[in-house]
Amino acid sequence: MGVTISLSDESEWGKLVDASPNTTIFHDLRWLQLAEKYSKTKLHLLSGKIGDELVGGFPIFTRRRAGLDICLSPPPKTGIRYLGPITSISTDYKQNKRERTYLDFIEGCLNHIDLVFSPDYTLISSTPDIHDIRSFKNCGYTVEPLFTYLIDTSLESNALLASFSNSIRRDIKKADEKKLTFREGGEDELLFVHSLMEKRYSEQGKRYPIPKQYLKDIWGVFGGNNIRVFVAENSDILTGIITVSYGRNILFWSGLSNNSTAPPEVNSWVQWQIILWANKNNIHYYDMLGANIPRLYEYKLKFSPSLSTHYTMTKKNLLGALGEYLYKKL
Repeated sequence: MGVTISLSDESEWGKLVDASPNTTIFHDLRWLQLAEKYSKTKLHLLSGKIGDELVGGFPIFTRRRAGLDICLSPPPKTGIRYLGPITSISTDYKQNKRERTYLDFIEGCLNHIDLVFSPDYTLISSTPDIHDIRSFKNCGYTVEPLFTYLIDTSLESNALLASFSNSIRRDIKKADEKKLTFREGGEDELLFVHSLMEKRYSEQGKRYPIPKQYLKDIWGVFGGNNIRVFVAENSDILTGIITVSYGRNILFWSGLSNNSTAPPEVNSWVQWQIILWANKNNIHYYDMLGANIPRLYEYKLKFSPSLSTHYTMTKKNLLGALGEYLYKKL
C-alpha cells in the first residue's frame, strides 16, 4: 500500500507534530496560524498516510500576487527559521521500507503542490534533520545547502569555555569583572529588544521584518516557555536576546543589538550565559545561526561550534523569476 496525500485537520496535525522526531516549534499549529495571519497567505496542512497510519506532514502557504501563484514553507517576515516536511514513520519498519515510505511521502506532497496549487514559484526551507533531498531533486527543485552553528551545551562548562578562542574568553572575563546581571525577562523586555532591533535596521536604511504585534501575539502563546527573552544589564538594559526552544534545542531567534552604553564584550558574555542556562536546563544544543554570512561566522567560529546543514529548495516556471522577486517583496 502506497502513501496517500490529503489535507490534515487540526487534531491530526497535532498528532503529527507530537510524533515527529524532526518537528520544531515552528510546526506548532498555533504558530502556523499566526504566520498565516501576518503574512497574508493561506495555510494548507498536507499529511501523508499509509491506510490510517500517519507518516508525515507538510505545511504549505499559498499566495497569489500580480497574477502569480506562490507556494512557501515558510512564508517571509515571520521569523520562522525552519519549516518544510516532518515525518512520523514507524521505527518498526525495516530500513528499506522506511526509506521508500519517506521518498514516496515527499514526492507525493510535491506532486500535490504542483497539481493542486500550480505554483509559478515555490520555496521550501527544511529543518536540519531532513538530510535526504533526492525527492526534491527528482521533482525538478533546485537544492541549495545552508548552514548553522550548533554548540553541544550538554558538555561540562569548563570544557566548553576552554574550547573558546582567547578573545572570547577575554570578553567573558571583562564582562564578569563589570558585575553585569543576566536575567530572564517578560513582555516589556521582549519589546525593548524588538525596539533595539528596529533601531539597528533603521540605521542601515532597512525595516526590521518582524512586526511588533506579531511578536506580541507569538509571546502571548509561547512566552516564558518556548519563547524566552534574556537581558544583560547594569543599571540599564544593555542588550537582550530572544530565543526559541523545542525538544532539547534552543535557537538564537533575535536580538543582541546593543544600546549606546553597552561595552563591546557584552554580546560574547550573553552568548556564554545562554550556553550556561541551556546546560542547567537539560537543553543539549544551542543553535547560534549566522553560519552563512562571513562577517557573522568569523565571529561565531570563536565559540568552536559544529557546523550543521539544512536546505532550501526552489522551483519556478518561466514566470518564476518574477515570482522570486515578488517573494522578496512580500
